[in-house]
Amino acid sequence: VHYSVQWIGWSDFDKIEFRNLDSSRSAVGATSNGSYDKIYNWQDGWHYALGGTYYLNRDWTLRAGYMYDTSAQDKKTSISVPDSDRQWFSAGFTYQIDEQSNFDFGFTYLMGKDVDVEETDAGSSLTATTHADAILLGLQYSRTF
Repeated sequence: VHYSVQWIGWSDFDKIEFRNLDSSRSAVGATSNGSYDKIYNWQDGWHYALGGTYYLNRDWTLRAGYMYDTSAQDKKTSISVPDSDRQWFSAGFTYQIDEQSNFDFGFTYLMGKDVDVEETDAGSSLTATTHADAILLGLQYSRTF
């Protein structure tokens, strides 16, 4: 059995700021001189995870796990950095080819919550809903020397 509880100091991330030297190619939300400043005031977050490893036999190792990940955004949301609480469902295996070689495979399905966003910047306003689901796949070959 594997478990973890992790605190993430997202509150240190308080703003995005950049200056575009070529003001003719300004980003959305940028001022006429090509700069962009956005305050976020994020909150700290947590990860809670629980998983397990099962040694099926000498050749096969199976793994599965679950993680709950809290959002860094609180009441102030943004379309430029979408975020929500997330659930992670993971499974995978290792196949031991021989004493020195193996293949690992991992699959994760990430489910995020829908978040309603309303932003006003430089006289324009935006209303949207962000959605953050993802599928993550990993495949690895390892050889020990």
